[in-house]
Amino acid sequence: MIRSMTGYGAAEQTNDQVRLAVEIRTVNNRFFKANQRLPEGLGAVEMTIENLLRASISRGTVNLNLTVEPKGESARAPVNTALLAAYLKDVVDFGEAHLPGFRPQDVRVEALLALPGVVGSEQVLLVGIADLPARIEAVVTDTSSSSANC
Repeated sequence: MIRSMTGYGAAEQTNDQVRLAVEIRTVNNRFFKANQRLPEGLGAVEMTIENLLRASISRGTVNLNLTVEPKGESARAPVNTALLAAYLKDVVDFGEAHLPGFRPQDVRVEALLALPGVVGSEQVLLVGIADLPARIEAVVTDTSSSSANC
């Protein structure tokens, strides 16, 4: 158990799918308080991280910064084809009903790709990384351990 309330720790893990970096800063406080900055879509690991922090830090304010950078195949921005098809159908239905001389082949794919949710968000990208919660847990544990040496 870490006794000091002021410290700093950083750890990083990289493989062919993802680079994870965690930075933890702690400052004096009578009670335990965790402030986590996680990428969008990782709310599910927030409680796991807090439990890991509580297991190694008894009190103080803990500021945790997690960076997740997908690599390789995981780094591509996937296209939500179901949503793209739905947008296309809506545009074609609208065009045929309200625009004289409308031709479905004139619909520009790049315009549809720019619509919300079609090209994968960070949340969608992170879902494709195998064992991401376990990897985050490992790097947070490494960081908590390294901050004990401050």
